[in-house]
Amino acid sequence: MRELVELGVSWVWMGLESPHSQYTKLQGADTRKLAAQLRQHGIKLLGSTIVGLEHHTPQNIEAELEHAVAHNTDFHQFCSTRRCPARRSMPR
Repeated sequence: MRELVELGVSWVWMGLESPHSQYTKLQGADTRKLAAQLRQHGIKLLGSTIVGLEHHTPQNIEAELEHAVAHNTDFHQFCSTRRCPARRSMPR
C-alpha cells in the first residue's frame, strides 16, 4: 500500500468478482477490506462487475449486486454479458 501511495497512484480499477467465485487468486482475500484500505490511503476506486454470468439467477442476482455495491467504490461499472441483438456478426 505504501508503495502505491509513494508512486502517486490515485486511481485503481478493481474487478469485483462474485462472492461465489472459485478463482484461486481470491482464496482468503477480503476485497471489501482492500477497497477500504485503498480509500483510507487516498486512492479512489473504480469497481467493475459483470452481470449475467452463468451462475446468476433471479434468485441470487440481488445478493450478487449487493456484494459489489458493498465495496463502496467511488465509481462502479456494471457490464452485461448479454449479446446485443442488433449486431448481425454475432452468432444467434
